[in-house]
Amino acid sequence: MNKTKYTNKKGIDFEVEFLTADVPANADYYGFYIDVVAATDPKTVHTYKAIVTKKMCQSEQAARQWLNSTALDFLYVILDTYQNGKTLLLLPASPGQWYVL
Repeated sequence: MNKTKYTNKKGIDFEVEFLTADVPANADYYGFYIDVVAATDPKTVHTYKAIVTKKMCQSEQAARQWLNSTALDFLYVILDTYQNGKTLLLLPASPGQWYVL
């Protein structure tokens, strides 16, 4: 989908790539993989997943725009916790929803 770079608050550089995930034909959501590579460990890819409901974004293009704004901002918060090859598991505040990561 697209690649972007981010340097966290500790000065660690990351390359972030959004990829479209296959979802069931009748799914009420769009799916994406977010592959992240830290410059300190370039052989390891950390994969995050994002689901954007069709109720929230009516088209895949709108879902991609959401990924490049709101979701990317939240990912940066997660990447700011990166230490020893891992990040903290943080979830956005969404009462009444379950997440499968």
